[in-house]
Amino acid sequence: MDISTTLPALNEQFSRLEQVLREQLGLAERLKNILNDKRGLLVSSRLDLLPPILQSEETTVLELESRESERIALIALITTKAGLDRETRLADLIEALNIPDRHPLRSLAGKLSKAVKDLREINGINATLSQNLVDYTSMVLRLIAYTSDKTNYDSEGGMHNEGVRRSLLDRRA
Repeated sequence: MDISTTLPALNEQFSRLEQVLREQLGLAERLKNILNDKRGLLVSSRLDLLPPILQSEETTVLELESRESERIALIALITTKAGLDRETRLADLIEALNIPDRHPLRSLAGKLSKAVKDLREINGINATLSQNLVDYTSMVLRLIAYTSDKTNYDSEGGMHNEGVRRSLLDRRA
């Protein structure tokens, strides 16, 4: 299919798709910055500063989901009007319509794909850091709660506190 005959008939949809892709790219960059800030807090164990970052992350993800839904609907509309399968991906739509290399849709699709890849990588790192913090906290709690009923011996071999269960912290505290 040739873009010269298809594009004019779908000009409004292509313009809106381009706008939505630009918005998604901006949101992806904002989310990348938020996730990098989150990583900094996780590395420094400043969990007390995490709530506002998590709120910003949630708000940005919801905005991104909204744009994604709109992008999917626009692509479905364009593909239907162009006589293509409704489930056609953006990259396949660009190829099917022979969209020129210099067209903004091609550039935006590439940038958005890279941004999503970057977000997945950063999110994976943050997930690992979060799991490490959980593991560390669990280990500390196990050490604090550890009890022993072993007997203490003095330097002359005498037994002290025989059969008394002890923990690192006095449980009365």
